[in-house]
Amino acid sequence: MKDSLKFFYTLTIAFVLIVPVGTILHELGHYLVANHYYNSVELHKASVTHFHYKFANNEELASFLVTLARPVSTLSISVIGIILISRKSFEKISTISFSIKSIFKILLAYFISREVLIAANLIFTHGVSNSDEYKVPLFLGLDSQYFNIVLFITTGAICLYILTKTVERGSRVLFLISEAIGCSIGYCSWVLT
Repeated sequence: MKDSLKFFYTLTIAFVLIVPVGTILHELGHYLVANHYYNSVELHKASVTHFHYKFANNEELASFLVTLARPVSTLSISVIGIILISRKSFEKISTISFSIKSIFKILLAYFISREVLIAANLIFTHGVSNSDEYKVPLFLGLDSQYFNIVLFITTGAICLYILTKTVERGSRVLFLISEAIGCSIGYCSWVLT
């Protein structure tokens, strides 16, 4: 029981902390691309604003690339994590055996789970959104609903792979509960304040 609580608290705190760090990295991708195309770019806590296009034409393409930069940065973070957890030396974590270093690698890989949640929200609410995952298919002339169904299935499968590769079977439910609680607290304390 003591090991399970330590595992739960450690993971929950890690998930709380990854929300602001991940959000900043996510927005930084957006900022870097916007800075190339716009004269006035501001990085905020959970968004980027840009004004005054620098060039004479193709502002629509620039807007698309700025929008695409966020999901690309999210996927890049996850790819780095997946590479780190794919090394032979990586050992699965469990309630009785885990390290902060291993948890960090898992959180990087698992950052793709934000795409699962955003896609699920767009699928199940049939909503129009200001999210990149809503805008990208529109720029490409694709149906946003189908795009997000494919995104949900693909990124969900990747998350399942990461979970089964990195967390011992008996610890997976506690891992997912820690994720839900930690990310909710992190989101509410970072994005909503």
